[in-house]
Amino acid sequence: MAKKTTDSAAAEAAPSTPEAAPVLGVYEVLVPGPIKIGGVLAYATAQVRLTNAQADALNAAQAGTVKFLGI
Repeated sequence: MAKKTTDSAAAEAAPSTPEAAPVLGVYEVLVPGPIKIGGVLAYATAQVRLTNAQADALNAAQAGTVKFLGI
């Protein structure tokens, strides 16, 4: 006789979908001096890849630090 599976067992066996990776955008550094972004020292006109949350945090700490260029 075959064993019936319960809904909870079926839910555990189903593969979970991975969370969507954060979208990285290209941002330009606007401050003239060196600024540490992650593990990088960046100067004015440097282009860095950041998530929207990272860019918002940088601009909240010092207004006008980075400007969005595109994806």
